[in-house]
Amino acid sequence: MTIQDVDVAVKIAGNTQQAQPVIAIDNTGNPVPPLLQRLEPIILLNMVTEASISNELDLCNYNKLKFYITSFDVTTGATIKIQESVDKINWGTIAPLPTNANLTQVVSIGEETFKYIRVIIDPYVDGTYTITLIGGN
Repeated sequence: MTIQDVDVAVKIAGNTQQAQPVIAIDNTGNPVPPLLQRLEPIILLNMVTEASISNELDLCNYNKLKFYITSFDVTTGATIKIQESVDKINWGTIAPLPTNANLTQVVSIGEETFKYIRVIIDPYVDGTYTITLIGGN
């Protein structure tokens, strides 16, 4: 298998919204992990103005995650929680982020593997929030 074959396999996969890895196959039928798996930006919560929970994403194939949290119209603010789970039932908070100003925060989580990730805004007092995720391996 050549690097060109891996590159073609990556381009064919295309549907990064489902966070599925692209696995190339060598000439003996064995899987070869791609050189880079990248998750295109996914908006988890968009222009939220109340306590909210994002959909959960299966991110077990990515071990580098970056969350962009943008807030505006904030006086008192809210707490944004990045949470992880192995079963979509029991959730643990990785990072609680109190937000009390208009700003963009970047939260990087590297060299960790999580099965499911979601974001919660709670408690909410005021402001408008957008949370975007990108990831890679």
